[in-house]
Amino acid sequence: MFNDLYAKDISQKVNTALETKQRKGEFIGAFPPYGYLKSPEDKHRLIPDPEAAPVVREIFQWRAEGIGINMIARYLNDRGTPCPAMHHYLNGYKKKKPEGTGAIWQGQIIKKITRYPVYVGHMAQGKTKKSLSDGIPLTNVDKKDWIIVHNTHEAIVSQEIFDKVQSISEQRCQEHRMLRGKYPSTENIFKGLLVCGDCGTKMSRYKNVSPAGTARYTYICRVYAENLSGQGCTKKCVGEPELIEAVFHALRVEIEAAMKLEDLLKRTQMKSGFKKKHEAVIGQIGAMKQKIGRNAAYRASLFESFSDHTITEREYVSLKQEYDRNAEAYGKELEKLEQEEKIYSKTITPQNQWITALKKYQAKETITRELLVELVDHIKVTGYNEIEIVWNFRDEFAMLEEKVVGI
Repeated sequence: MFNDLYAKDISQKVNTALETKQRKGEFIGAFPPYGYLKSPEDKHRLIPDPEAAPVVREIFQWRAEGIGINMIARYLNDRGTPCPAMHHYLNGYKKKKPEGTGAIWQGQIIKKITRYPVYVGHMAQGKTKKSLSDGIPLTNVDKKDWIIVHNTHEAIVSQEIFDKVQSISEQRCQEHRMLRGKYPSTENIFKGLLVCGDCGTKMSRYKNVSPAGTARYTYICRVYAENLSGQGCTKKCVGEPELIEAVFHALRVEIEAAMKLEDLLKRTQMKSGFKKKHEAVIGQIGAMKQKIGRNAAYRASLFESFSDHTITEREYVSLKQEYDRNAEAYGKELEKLEQEEKIYSKTITPQNQWITALKKYQAKETITRELLVELVDHIKVTGYNEIEIVWNFRDEFAMLEEKVVGI
């Protein structure tokens, strides 16, 4: 209790001290924003990075010319310019080398840079908040509540070009919001389940509107869509209608297999061979528990025998080691037997978890988010309208088939 109160008190004092520095316009981050360095004379003051500052100016200039954020990311990747994470690693601010999509420029990085007022000389901090004293986990802070102190360091871009970029970005956002409002979005039932067969990135859902005004959704690998170089991704996408149809068809196949297996399991449980094997395992579990109990009793009596001089010290040490080895071996064997018994009582049964889950959706005429979350681990997109479904219970199903055949 005292330790918790002490920790909260320290947290409150630290937060207060840091906020005071922020309101004075002092930089308190672990590493500076891309495009800047910490001043050698004062680590709380920013100075332009001669290597990265020109890149920031290029980004703003391109954006001011109306070039999209994904296209800008493509330019920088094709040119081999290190992204902010890689730049910080190369300059010693980060110890771990970024990998995969974390090591390249992406549209969201460009978007973040072009909206950051630090590049016109204003210190903007307090974008996230965390407080142990108030029980607040790390959360994002609304932009209007950021701590912004004007003219604290040298600007990299002019206020004029910064304002122009904000205007372009806001216009694009408004156009997007209007389009989204005109064509209401539907639930993304595949969210988080679709992955690229090449790079493993979660597939993104894109909405396309035809000249006739019909909205159609397609899932595309974001790495390929943004043309992020160095990732080796080939074109792969799948239309949502085709995806729904393919998954529904695969589900019907799984349900049909489950129904056949359920019937087989009912007949299997009636066989004398099944009952005998199950009873044999139960008997082995009982015998092993007795064996473990005897071994524990023998070990417990060792010290008394040693104290009574019934056994020597050498015999005591040797027997103790033997009983300890037995305890470990018997414990592993019991665990193995209990797992086997669970297969007979929980898996080789019509009430099997996999069969029960599939039967629940037997009457469904389409797929739902609930169904996908329960039955699907992930769906790998391997090409144009080509998918590979990984079911949650596939390993259990394979083991079930193997066990039933062996009875």
